[in-house]
Amino acid sequence: MSKIETITPVHIGSGEKILCLKKDGYLYDLNKILRKEKLANNKVKLDKILEYGQKNNINMSTANFKEILALKDTDFTDDEKVCNDHYYAINSSDNINLFLIMKSMDKLILPGSTIRGWLNNLFFYYLLDSEPFVKNYVIKNIKTLEKRNNILTNIERTIAPFKQFLMVNDIMIDTNPHVYNLIRYTNGKSKQTKSDTIPGGNVEMIPMNFTINSKIYDLNISEFKTLIEVMKEKHLKAIRENKNKYPEEKEVLAISIEKFTYFLKNLNQIVKETNKKHMKYVINKEIEYLQKTANKKVKVSELMIFYNSVLSKLDNDEIITQIGKYTNYFDKSMLFILEDVYQEKFKSIFTPNREKTSPIISSMNLINDDCHQYPLGFIKITL
Repeated sequence: MSKIETITPVHIGSGEKILCLKKDGYLYDLNKILRKEKLANNKVKLDKILEYGQKNNINMSTANFKEILALKDTDFTDDEKVCNDHYYAINSSDNINLFLIMKSMDKLILPGSTIRGWLNNLFFYYLLDSEPFVKNYVIKNIKTLEKRNNILTNIERTIAPFKQFLMVNDIMIDTNPHVYNLIRYTNGKSKQTKSDTIPGGNVEMIPMNFTINSKIYDLNISEFKTLIEVMKEKHLKAIRENKNKYPEEKEVLAISIEKFTYFLKNLNQIVKETNKKHMKYVINKEIEYLQKTANKKVKVSELMIFYNSVLSKLDNDEIITQIGKYTNYFDKSMLFILEDVYQEKFKSIFTPNREKTSPIISSMNLINDDCHQYPLGFIKITL
């Protein structure tokens, strides 16, 4: 049986957020509370509401401001709790937006798409790392990456039929989410914010040090070995006979099919080796931020111990990676393997946002828990 262990909290966002009210350490769903109050037709004096709002510096929309603040002394029921049996320790009392985690039938899930994305990323890193011809072709045609129809998307389409042999399902997680107050630590005070921290909000997360025992993927190689070979020859023939593509591109696509079928046959070993290369680069970039940051609120020494322990585990062939939201952009890309070209073209092609002009980490999302700081999304995978 495979397993996934969360080293630090993980947020697989659903894209949803709800308004909550904090009371006695629990969060209560304001939509449920408001429905009850409206049905009861409760009224509260405006001066009392405004006084409470000013005192607590709560920035709410005008539409809900009066109704929400009127509920401060209300006795809430368990049905209105965001989670009925978990104590929520939240550092911030003035932010009542709660960013939700992915769930299915009120159970936390680790979506199969998250693991598929990780494996897909590793394949492209492995392809570019092991095939100089493909890497040089991508570099030669680097400007086309600005377009939707480029060599990488063509490779993706070419290997897509073979992905049916690698089944990755959603994994149910038998625990309640923890809620953490997320803070983004910048490299000293910025001109825009005049601050060295940016509030990230209250975020539901899979708790740290939690083990998920589950089959991570189904790999039907032995059962479909003959079919895979037949499909491979069929697709290679179609590429060779395609008169609409240049010989170099056809060679790249043919190599991609060969490498992906080899990737499937040797998945565990290739994942372990490729993930090590990928993550050591990522970790060293995060260490660079810690070495250079002028932000005194970042616990540099503590985090350096953490990152060095991760590097040690990678050297011992453990599969440590980062998943979910609020990790850095290096986790989500394999194109830094293009080295000098990645540096040169970062601003025009690879930047994750318009403000970032060079491939350095200039801020870090961290959560504070029991006087410690943790980066997000670190997991250990045992295949």
